[in-house]
Amino acid sequence: MPTIEPIPYQSLPQQSDLFLAYTDQAPEALCFYQVLPDMASLESAVPHLREWNRAPRREMAPILERQNRRFGCGDRTLEHMGDLTAEDCVAVVTGQQVGLFTGPLYTVYKALTAVQVARELRDRGVKAVPVFWMDTEDHDLAEVTFLTVPGPDGGFLSADYRTRLFQRMPSGARPVGTVRLPDSIDAVVDEYMALLRGNRHFSETKTLLAEAYRAGRTFTDAFAIMMSRLFENLGLVLFDPHDPEVKKLAAGVFAKAVSCAWEIQEATRKRDEELVKAGYHTQIRFQEDSTVLFYSYRGKRRAVTHKEDTFALKHTHRAFGRDELLRFAESHPERFSPNVRLRPILQDHLFPTLVYVGGPAEVSYFAQLEPLYRIYQRPMPAIWPRNSFTLIEPGTDALMVKHGISFADCISGAELVQEKILGARRNGPCLTALLEDLEEEVRHGLQELRPTMVRTSGSLGPALDTVQRKIQHNVGRLRGRALRLETQGDESVLKDAAYLMNRFLPNGRLQERELGAPCLLSSLGPGFIETLNRLAPLDGRRHYLVNFAGSARKSPGPQE
Repeated sequence: MPTIEPIPYQSLPQQSDLFLAYTDQAPEALCFYQVLPDMASLESAVPHLREWNRAPRREMAPILERQNRRFGCGDRTLEHMGDLTAEDCVAVVTGQQVGLFTGPLYTVYKALTAVQVARELRDRGVKAVPVFWMDTEDHDLAEVTFLTVPGPDGGFLSADYRTRLFQRMPSGARPVGTVRLPDSIDAVVDEYMALLRGNRHFSETKTLLAEAYRAGRTFTDAFAIMMSRLFENLGLVLFDPHDPEVKKLAAGVFAKAVSCAWEIQEATRKRDEELVKAGYHTQIRFQEDSTVLFYSYRGKRRAVTHKEDTFALKHTHRAFGRDELLRFAESHPERFSPNVRLRPILQDHLFPTLVYVGGPAEVSYFAQLEPLYRIYQRPMPAIWPRNSFTLIEPGTDALMVKHGISFADCISGAELVQEKILGARRNGPCLTALLEDLEEEVRHGLQELRPTMVRTSGSLGPALDTVQRKIQHNVGRLRGRALRLETQGDESVLKDAAYLMNRFLPNGRLQERELGAPCLLSSLGPGFIETLNRLAPLDGRRHYLVNFAGSARKSPGPQE
């Protein structure tokens, strides 16, 4: 039976201050949002949402059914779509780009978290449905076809499949979701899966990919078919916003973005200043002449800019008066699409959204978006951090046990992993570990001297700090040199350390941000998603280490 272990976000690399404060539910961060990310707050928000909500349920129902039947949805999804027509039903929404082979693992984790939040609400008597908003209108073909793939010796490489699939097709030519897969997709599936050959569930994973990613299918359909298969028993409702019928329902949202362009600019500028003053970064860069709209012009999506009563399309000579663009928004909404700031507003216009499930960057940028909800006179949903996992495969666990290596060791860096492997082989500390102990003793000794030295003269405090920095720097250089000498000629130490680092931090980033779903599907099987669904607590405040070997070992260090 797999085991699960919580890891504090503070111990992980590349976490923003705003996200950490939000997951800690610090008041200075929560003040930028409207609903707390906990179940009690969600239940309290339901009556207000039901009273206020004016989502076009009846109009959306046939669109959702048409789309999801095309994707091959299961009976549970059909039931959930029926529930969405009821006035007392709320939506738990998440979303992501339609990446090749579903993109990074966190795409699957976002969908899974939406399923779990909806299930918990249902258990509490709130009718809720998980919805996955596919970002099919994104134009970054290079991004959705750029994958991390297994390389030699257990490492990982970056692979750009755009050229392999489309040769000279220019990026940004049209919405990625509408791009059809060429005949070369079969060779790309074979090439990609060849890198996973030997994994236990290789055959069924290759079959799954080949059935979804077929020549002639759009990126939208291929992505959706695969997601429908992965979540067949969990009732996930998929949604493609790039639909003419959807655009008609969105006309009012686009028109208000035109009529309130200056107000949105000012509210965005003010909120960004408030975030910076509070000590946080702004996730979305604000430009003074920007709007929240894109406009399709001569087959390409162009950002709409704004100055006084004149609107223009970026990188073109096309300009509009305010009234002209407003008329187009109302009469030709199919020409418009939202940018990252408006997409949540449109999402909540179409669905009765109680909760949005987002990753760390999304949690941060929703702090910038809260003023837009007030302009649109809409309640902002609760922003629930998606579940975050690092999965340990049985082979990886065996190597960890062999050398006494923990996840915390790997997070601390390759040098520590190499040192521990050397120490385990020698049945005692290696030279570099002894140098580390010396460094700690010196640091502790200098700190004990600090009170006496400062009492003697205040100037000795900074002098002591300088001495400590120099000692640490020089001991660090000596440790690095000693480690290189100790591992010289012992390729197995470097190989095992590199393998472990690559499994946990491929390309120096968390596993979920680099590896694609097929990597884990081929190793653990399609059932790993339902295993996570059963095993993982609904807790967006911590990262979770899931050991599929069933080991009960704990990583050292603080866990709470």
